[in-house]
Amino acid sequence: MEIFKIAIIGLIGAIAVNVLKETGSPLYTYVTIVTGIIILIFSINALYPILIDFNALIAKTNVDEENYVLLLKIIGIGYISEYSASLCCDLNCESIAKKIIFAGKIFVFILAIPIIKKVFDLLMNII
Repeated sequence: MEIFKIAIIGLIGAIAVNVLKETGSPLYTYVTIVTGIIILIFSINALYPILIDFNALIAKTNVDEENYVLLLKIIGIGYISEYSASLCCDLNCESIAKKIIFAGKIFVFILAIPIIKKVFDLLMNII
């Protein structure tokens, strides 16, 4: 299972960061960033087969592909903003992290507007 690889990488990275912090080395920041990027790459690679299956499912249904793309963008924005904010928190920049989360919420809302409009149109047709 991939989670074991990710957990081991995370633990090694955390130990390295703590050792570097204790020795006063400024390299701990880079180790934090590199460890996070490696974990992100493993996670994205694990997600790829699921996206292929989801794409095949969408092709079999009558769901508009535009909605599918919007949904994936919304999920991506959520993950990217959360990951970036967590990285900022690791680097002791909590105020920037909060602003990234806020911007992510705004972009999610912007992308959700067409879906919300379609839901209201569907409701109006039913009524």
